[in-house]
Amino acid sequence: MSAFLRTSMRLLAILLLCASATPGAQTIYKCTVDGKPTYSDTPCQAGTSVAIDVPRPPQIDTSLDLARQEKLSAQMEKERHKREAQDAREQERSAKAADAQRKKCDQARLKQKEAEQAADNASLKKSERAQANAARAADAAALECKQ
Repeated sequence: MSAFLRTSMRLLAILLLCASATPGAQTIYKCTVDGKPTYSDTPCQAGTSVAIDVPRPPQIDTSLDLARQEKLSAQMEKERHKREAQDAREQERSAKAADAQRKKCDQARLKQKEAEQAADNASLKKSERAQANAARAADAAALECKQ
């Protein structure tokens, strides 16, 4: 068989397949031969045959699906913006709390330093009391400045 003839036959087979695959209602034949049913797209040659019409598949309205997807997308976008705003507020609250804690720590360290200087400059009579104050200030600073 020549190459041209083989190519022509292939092309013809492809065209026939494409023609038979066109959308639309097709007829299927139920053939009963010796009590055994078989199904085919051509009528039976032997036995009894019954034509069965296959309904067209339902048409899907993609515009409704697209509208639903756009609505869902808009809703998801809105929820994302809401979460981002909530996260930003939470970060701002955390930053303010950390800043307030830093200020308290700095004040406690300053009091500790002042108490230590007072203990160093105190007379013998007041030295014990000043050292106790310095120790309390050091404890307060350690509690306030946990890291």
